[in-house]
Amino acid sequence: MGLAHHYHTGDEVELVASSETAEDAQWQWHTRDSDDQEWSLVSAQTTERFSREATLDGLQIKAVLVNDDEEVLE
Repeated sequence: MGLAHHYHTGDEVELVASSETAEDAQWQWHTRDSDDQEWSLVSAQTTERFSREATLDGLQIKAVLVNDDEEVLE
């Protein structure tokens, strides 16, 4: 949820990830400023909910579901 929204600088970005396999896993959220940059792990965000102030035009955000061994499930 939240991906269809358009955010302005200063707005609170609120995203919710969902998966049927999330019961024994945890979410990792990653951001990057543009397509030519590497993804950076957002360490403070480990649940299905992502919340952050919009500070950059074009910020990309992705959610990755991982198991206890940090293997990607989805």
